[in-house]
Amino acid sequence: MILVTGATGNVGQNVVAQLRSAGEDVRVLTRSPGSVNFPGGVEVIGGALDDARAVSRALDGVEKAYLFPVPDAAAGFASAAKAAGLRRIVVLSSSATTLPGNPIGAYHLTVERAVESGSTGSGPTCAPARSPTTRSGSGARQSGASPSSAPPTAMRGSRRCTKPISRPSR
Repeated sequence: MILVTGATGNVGQNVVAQLRSAGEDVRVLTRSPGSVNFPGGVEVIGGALDDARAVSRALDGVEKAYLFPVPDAAAGFASAAKAAGLRRIVVLSSSATTLPGNPIGAYHLTVERAVESGSTGSGPTCAPARSPTTRSGSGARQSGASPSSAPPTAMRGSRRCTKPISRPSR
């Protein structure tokens, strides 16, 4: 079973659809359980990432998770995932993490580090799914690639957050 958080957003809906198409059992944790018609076979749990009880219910029986980046909830999620025995966490991220001073990169790097710290030792491995970016002025803009193409592949392997999974540039 794979848990997807942020499943009502553009990327999350794509992740859920791809995982189901690949034959995976999927559970979603969402604050808005009735807002999206998920593909058949998707189990929906209502709750937020900062709700420890909802996260615990959502993680029960799950082996892997696709985590939407919420800095204030990332460390707690990683600790709960470790306690639940998860094997892998894929974090939605951005290649902007490699651009010094970029606020989007700093936001995503905060989540990556929190998940990596919370899942050390015998905890799950962690991999950020990053879209390529190009430098544009003082910031970064997305190149049009989407990290949603990485989920089925990203759920395999044993990388730590320091070795990201990226989609090649087009």
